[in-house]
Amino acid sequence: MCRGITTAEILDCGLKGRAQPAPANMKAIVSILFCLSFPCVMARAGNPVPFISNPLVPTSVAPGSGALTLTVNGGGFVSGATVNRNGQALVTAFVSNTKLTAAIPASDTANAGSAEITVTNPGVGVRSNMRQFLVAAPATNVYYNATPNSPFGDGYWSPSGLFDFTGNGRLDLWISVLVPQYSALVLGNGDGTFGSPVYSFIPGWNVYFVGDFNGDGKLDVIASPEVGPPSAQIFWGNGDGTFTAGPTVPIPSGFVPVGTTSSNGFPVATTCDYNGDGKLDLLIEDAKTGIIQVLWGNGDGTFSPGPTTSLPSGFSPVGCWDFNGDGKPDLLLASGFAVSYSSALDVLLGNGDGTFTPAPGSPINVGPASLLGIAVGDFTGDGKLDVAVPNGQYGIIAPIGQNTPPLAILLGNGDGTFTRVPNCCGTPGEEGFNAVAGDFNNDGKLDLAVSIVCNDLITFDLPSRTYPPLYVETFLGNGDGTFTPTDYSIILPDNVAGLSGPVGFYGGDLTGNGKLDLIVGDEYDYGDDNYGISSLLQTPPPAQLPDFTIAPASASATVKAGASVTDNINIASVGGFISSGVSLALTGCPPDATCSVTQPQGVIIATAYASVPLTIATAACSTSGAAAGRQAPAPPSPMSRLPLMLWLALTAFAAAEYARRRLRGMRSSPVLFLLPLAVAFAIGGCGAAQPPRPRQPPPCVGGTPAGIYAVTVTATSGSITHSTAITLAVQ
Repeated sequence: MCRGITTAEILDCGLKGRAQPAPANMKAIVSILFCLSFPCVMARAGNPVPFISNPLVPTSVAPGSGALTLTVNGGGFVSGATVNRNGQALVTAFVSNTKLTAAIPASDTANAGSAEITVTNPGVGVRSNMRQFLVAAPATNVYYNATPNSPFGDGYWSPSGLFDFTGNGRLDLWISVLVPQYSALVLGNGDGTFGSPVYSFIPGWNVYFVGDFNGDGKLDVIASPEVGPPSAQIFWGNGDGTFTAGPTVPIPSGFVPVGTTSSNGFPVATTCDYNGDGKLDLLIEDAKTGIIQVLWGNGDGTFSPGPTTSLPSGFSPVGCWDFNGDGKPDLLLASGFAVSYSSALDVLLGNGDGTFTPAPGSPINVGPASLLGIAVGDFTGDGKLDVAVPNGQYGIIAPIGQNTPPLAILLGNGDGTFTRVPNCCGTPGEEGFNAVAGDFNNDGKLDLAVSIVCNDLITFDLPSRTYPPLYVETFLGNGDGTFTPTDYSIILPDNVAGLSGPVGFYGGDLTGNGKLDLIVGDEYDYGDDNYGISSLLQTPPPAQLPDFTIAPASASATVKAGASVTDNINIASVGGFISSGVSLALTGCPPDATCSVTQPQGVIIATAYASVPLTIATAACSTSGAAAGRQAPAPPSPMSRLPLMLWLALTAFAAAEYARRRLRGMRSSPVLFLLPLAVAFAIGGCGAAQPPRPRQPPPCVGGTPAGIYAVTVTATSGSITHSTAITLAVQ
């Protein structure tokens, strides 16, 4: 087939030959013969199949916004390209091969809803991938409710992609059934629910590619068996959810199709127009040799061998996007699929002829990552594609307390290289498994919905059958490549503890209200017969906004001074509340007492609870510094003063008697003066025999006074604060 040199170049070569003198004519003839002699480099026919990058600008507007200009970024656009809304052409302006603008009339933004936006190039029947343009009021948070029949599926159902196979504006669901192994299509009912499979493929076959391979405006699929010799077959879409078997696709020995279905009709993994001839091509891989090969689409369901490319060791293709802005599809490669905590990305830049050139700066180490669940989009609005990489690994549970957040954000530099956003995003211990990029809160900025397995509860706990928990959390985009996690999550069915993670994660407006909804598969486990699919619909704020409660296990306690008492503080999520943690503070501790509470560690999440101890240690009074054991002196006794009084009286008597005898000339005896002393000593001795007073207790200093106290515990998480109190009686 002719590739690389256009028909115009060949004609130009001949015309120049007619206008030149003989030597030049000979030169022109040689040029024409050269062109005709090498069909491998001859003209490519027509224009390329266009593709749209995420997001549309604006991706969402409020109802009643009036007329506006919609900017569509992508690649493969040519002059005369048309932007279509629900299949109807809009007035379109060509800006470049990577940018178009289209006029959206006021009538299309009057009411809430969504529209399917595609691009077609002149002369090309194959439309681009589809993006939904949303009309809905902006919100500060995002809330979900599962449909009443969720999870649904007849055992072992796994979602494989959302597409509109019937053209009725409703997203349909591609499923893979694990036991027995086959693929099937279930049509959307427009309310977030889905019917029974309308078409099932051969048991053992799975769909690898979805696209319009013959340009009739209807989506076709290419299926391949999971086991056995390599082969593939195209099935033509009939536009009503059914298919008609088409040609087989020859697959060289050792090669297998590359790609899995993805959401919103985005080019299915590696299904792109690699040479710009207006026909979708395929990519196949020999994993043993690390070689990929392009199969050129002929537009009729047949394919021709194209060039091969050697991949870096250990890498495989994830999908095709335009990372350097030249309008040609590039390949994103990944290594370390679910085998270790060392993963990397690599970029091969497309040359437009089915060959690829390694981008500078590759590979990019991303550490632990779920490379099958990455999301690609322009997170900063600079026109360059960025990448969100979840950090989880299927089948491998991260160590508790690991320091890796659930998301790594790589900002594109516009040349196939990336700069990692530091410290982004989420709480360490949450393992992200799948990410979907979209404007979930309708504020005009790309957000991320992430399916997560939380292995970092530590303090917070769940019943054993729901550990570790599976849930979906929304990270709202700040427009600069960083994301802020909301305080709301929705728990997913978790039938068997400790395994893998959510499988299959897709976003789209399932109900036509302009709000993005989610499709997510249950935990991957062959031994669980309840494996199924959940449909999560955006809803208005719940009556009970996300919050948490705090309460003591016992509202009151009694303790003697000098003793301790312990109570438990219970914390629980309410209304889907999720937070990176709760901080506790204490006030009202009694004097000379020590109050302490254990700080909860880990993520608080719906249905989780924590019970952390609060300890109050009181103090007894102290006698330190007092004269302990000293005998108190006895107060003076009336008997202790009696000897002196008698001695004085007798002495006075003796003196008077002596004087009287002298006046009369009588002789005085010495006994007269000794008598008072003898009597005094006799009586004094009786008084001294009085026993001393008993010992007195020393004075008590300090300690926790007796009384009634209110010890208050205040819990803070984000912008929410709650308090509770314990009544403490100290005796």
